[in-house]
Amino acid sequence: MVLRGIVAFVVLAVLAFFSFSWAHETRLTWFDTKPVLAAAAKYDATVVRDRFGVPHISGRRDADAAFGLAYAHAEDDFLSIQRAVLAARGRLATVDGVRAVNDDYLVQLLGIWDDIAARYETDLSSETRAMLDGYAAGLNLYAAQHRGDVLTGFAPAKAQDVVALFMLRLQFSYGLDNQLRALIAGGSTKIAGDAEEERGVAIAVAPARSADGATRLLINPQAPLGGPLSWYEAQINSGEGWSLAGGLIPGSPVMLAGAGANSGWSISSNHPDLSDVYTLEANPNDRYFYRFDDEWMRLESREARLAVRLWGPVRITLRREVLRAVQGPAIRNGSGLYAVHYAGQGDLKGVEAFFRLNKARDFDAFTAVLGSGNIPSLNFVYAEKSGRIASIYNGAFPDRPSGYDWSRPVPGNISDTRQHFRHAVGWLSALCGKPANHRPAKRIRHRRRCDTISHHCRSVQSQSGGFSCERGNRNGYDQPREARVHAFLRRQSDHGRQIPRLQIRQLLRARFGLCRASEGNRSAQLCRGPPSRGGGPDPASL
Repeated sequence: MVLRGIVAFVVLAVLAFFSFSWAHETRLTWFDTKPVLAAAAKYDATVVRDRFGVPHISGRRDADAAFGLAYAHAEDDFLSIQRAVLAARGRLATVDGVRAVNDDYLVQLLGIWDDIAARYETDLSSETRAMLDGYAAGLNLYAAQHRGDVLTGFAPAKAQDVVALFMLRLQFSYGLDNQLRALIAGGSTKIAGDAEEERGVAIAVAPARSADGATRLLINPQAPLGGPLSWYEAQINSGEGWSLAGGLIPGSPVMLAGAGANSGWSISSNHPDLSDVYTLEANPNDRYFYRFDDEWMRLESREARLAVRLWGPVRITLRREVLRAVQGPAIRNGSGLYAVHYAGQGDLKGVEAFFRLNKARDFDAFTAVLGSGNIPSLNFVYAEKSGRIASIYNGAFPDRPSGYDWSRPVPGNISDTRQHFRHAVGWLSALCGKPANHRPAKRIRHRRRCDTISHHCRSVQSQSGGFSCERGNRNGYDQPREARVHAFLRRQSDHGRQIPRLQIRQLLRARFGLCRASEGNRSAQLCRGPPSRGGGPDPASL
């Protein structure tokens, strides 16, 4: 009898635990769908998928198109989008547990949500905010229709989530996260940018190298097929001039690379040195004060509460200190007290800058967006139907005072070491087809003649029937690798051999696969690699 009683008690306890777990998870994922459905009723989009499953979205307004893009992307990869939103909120540990605690802490350390709360309405245009509202409405509609797939704490999504996500990813794209993690782990050194970590392939071919005089643009981001940076292709068209086919990653309402009827571009990371570390002199009598210009200043301090999932419905809250100095986020470790200043600090306009790139119609409009400095890094390879092609090493580079070794932490107790980031394009490494009234800005090098451009080379030019690829090094910022194809072409040129166009075509087609930029909607076609046998876009001749 006793044994039976114990068994019955254990069974009842297990049933009670799982009942509680189910009820608790249901409560955490529940959200009121009435406001969501009412918001979705304001938008109207059409989604048509081609035989490859790529969604073609159309809408009368940009907000309608963003609404349809969010819904289509959620149909294909709702899990990755939810995880991206939770990461932007600093709430990923509620799903992933302890392994995501440091990721959530970085969001709070950077003060992203404080900046959004203070300046969302003023820093972003009404057009951008309307587009973001449409995107959030599309995600929420899908969540309302698929409640069983909603992760804890995701719904409802907000327009501000996308802004936070871009603020996080744009800074991390040049390695800020590595610097912060190193300091949190107890380090005391500066981690410089590494151009050799460059990723992605892009090639623009001018009409001079085309038998039929067409411009070509290869877009191959070499992005993973899954996870937070998984590449997703779509085509979008709105009645307000947003017409583009390209690629994006989970949580992005805009194309990060793509092609329209007149122009296209590709991106890759360039990892310039865009962050600086300051050594702060702490007050020996009060750890929350530090010296700055012969006076003691108080660190801004608050407590970050990090919700962490342990197992099933069991969650705990961890508390960690968040500090801030005049330079930026501050970190106290066993080696001392440090502050970090970085490109893009507190900038909400990253998503708006990409939205403007999506709608740019010519080279001047494109470079004007980059000149704003709202996209702090990334390489761009650009091409126009008119024949103009360009390779741009983009960056909001710091204006560092002389007299200090900026490859190491510098003194943070004097205002002389505080620097500002220039909001300007870094280097225009190659340009074909000089635009009318184009005046290259400071530190922009202009090339009058070139036939092929790749972001792996500073510029690739035709010389006496051969090719030369000029490597660039600007103060240690830009040391890109050469693409294998261009290295081969240059070796042949060095030996005085002129390569037949047929051989060049076969090389590029076998290695990458090229799509032709032509009239109408076909101008937006993308290649992710060699053409498939299933009837995809046929690469044009060179």
